[in-house]
Amino acid sequence: MARTGNRRPAQQRSAQQRHSAQPRRRVAWWLPILVALVTAYAFLPAIHNGFTDWDDPFYATDQPLIHDLSPAGIRTLFSTFVEGNYHPLTMASFAVDYHFWKLDPQGYHVENVALHVIVTLAVFGFVFLLTGQNAMAAIAALFFGI
Repeated sequence: MARTGNRRPAQQRSAQQRHSAQPRRRVAWWLPILVALVTAYAFLPAIHNGFTDWDDPFYATDQPLIHDLSPAGIRTLFSTFVEGNYHPLTMASFAVDYHFWKLDPQGYHVENVALHVIVTLAVFGFVFLLTGQNAMAAIAALFFGI
């Protein structure tokens, strides 16, 4: 007679086998926070800069399109080329900046650093999904962020 007392049920055994066959893909919670802090720290000096004479007059300081955040103004932002370029999300971002900060460059820079940190975290998440490795995701995100 076969001994069945030491054997696990088939359902339980297959669930454990499936679990052990899959690689552990858990993000170390502190790594994305560290990546965000290092990236923000690297760009912290930019917050105190002013506007430049390169393209800021065309896109921010002398641009009347960003002064109107009404539905008609947003429609205009999404249907207008600025300096030969079509980038409505950038112009909409400038319109939001102008709404809150007017022409104070510090507000524009704070928002840009915050957006850059968010995108850097998205890079971390994307690389982690591709590789399943925390270290690889952190290194790639730091290269992107800095």
